[in-house]
Amino acid sequence: MLAAERVVTMKPNELRRAFHSLGTLCLFAFSTLAEDALDHWYFRDSLQLDRVQFVGGIFIGLGANGRLATSVDGRTWVLRNTGTTARLSGVAYGTVLAGPGSPGNLFIAVGSDATILSSPDGTNWTKVVTTNTCSLNDVAWNGTRFVAAATRCNTSQPNALWSYDGVNWQPTTFPGGTSSYDCYAASRIVAVGTAFIVATGPCCAYDIWRISASFTSWTKVGFSEQVVAGLVNSGDRLLLVGWGGWPMSSTNLGTSWFAVGDTNVCSPSPGQFCMAGGDVAYGNATFVIARSWIRDGLLTTTDCSTWKMRPALKGFSVNSVAFGNGTFVAVGEEGIFQSEAVAAPILSASRVAESNALQLVISGEVGRSYRLQTSALSTAWSDRWVYTNNSGSVVFIDPITPEASRLFYRVVSP
Repeated sequence: MLAAERVVTMKPNELRRAFHSLGTLCLFAFSTLAEDALDHWYFRDSLQLDRVQFVGGIFIGLGANGRLATSVDGRTWVLRNTGTTARLSGVAYGTVLAGPGSPGNLFIAVGSDATILSSPDGTNWTKVVTTNTCSLNDVAWNGTRFVAAATRCNTSQPNALWSYDGVNWQPTTFPGGTSSYDCYAASRIVAVGTAFIVATGPCCAYDIWRISASFTSWTKVGFSEQVVAGLVNSGDRLLLVGWGGWPMSSTNLGTSWFAVGDTNVCSPSPGQFCMAGGDVAYGNATFVIARSWIRDGLLTTTDCSTWKMRPALKGFSVNSVAFGNGTFVAVGEEGIFQSEAVAAPILSASRVAESNALQLVISGEVGRSYRLQTSALSTAWSDRWVYTNNSGSVVFIDPITPEASRLFYRVVSP
């Protein structure tokens, strides 16, 4: 029977130590404190997702073939049954009137082929039927209603759908929207107080619209000059990012917009466009841009003027990023990653069945180099294995020899 005890000590500017005992085998994991969580990311799951959002107190990841996964802490993810094969692209959470005078919590997810899904808890999802036929690209809640941003694939379809209860959806079209607004794709939407900001493209134009809470006023408030892929509201600033133009910012609730950036965002050659990123999130007073297929790490800024390149996830296709419960989560082709302030490896052990050997499973920071060391006295350590963690966790099989009556293991970096 495996008996394990773990003791963790954490003090500023000291080492973090994880101690386990397995019979006469002792395991340690050492690491210094990380200066910035955004420079240290850890693999959490192999699920491939297009987008991640934090709504209703949970992370929700969305992807192709109806893929939807949830997590409370960003560490453990559960794949949910959605009953659809549509590509899901946006999710929102609100409190609606579920019955006479009875408010109810409701999650709404949208996707291709006019897909709308509803859930009271983020676990059980039901498809909502509408007369719309075009793709829905994003959805937001402003305190009284949901609004889904749509691709207007023909003149009989709207630019957006709205609903008070998540069941009955009404169409709405931009002012003057006849042939001049055919093929409009409203790509991202965010609530600003009780109003909404909608970014359009990539078909005919790259406009930014402000929609009043009553839907009686639609105002064109900017020109994004790009295919908008991410839009976030920090509370006192809006930031918009995408493909083919500089990031755009607004400090007056979306009434006016201005381009922001420096050479860390991009340095386009003459005749080319700036490719900023595929999504943006805000948390801990920092905007974080995911760079998707560019595979150039992350971009961060605190003021939308000075930008910092983050190489921690360089080489990975990071499609989307979200912040919630004090942590950032990123998703993409290589799976799900989470930032943590302490870059401490996790070391666990078990005996290999029907073999006199020990299996060590080591989880750590993606891209960091580690050394697995052993000692008979826990004083004089020697390297047993030197490696770089290029995935979520690694496995090391070590034979147990008769002379190793007492053996200590530890993982150090560098």
